[in-house]
Amino acid sequence: MRTSQSTAAPESLNVDLTGAQYVDLIVEAPGSINGAHGVWDDAKFTCD
Repeated sequence: MRTSQSTAAPESLNVDLTGAQYVDLIVEAPGSINGAHGVWDDAKFTCD
């Protein structure tokens, strides 16, 4: 798990979604972290 700052560069990742019918983007915060959230602005899925 990683904590990101607002100045962090965008990240990319490769995930095999073969056979997937939907994708959930989930943020899990350890313990009691008020206001924990994920920013999925302009998220993109591409097929190679």
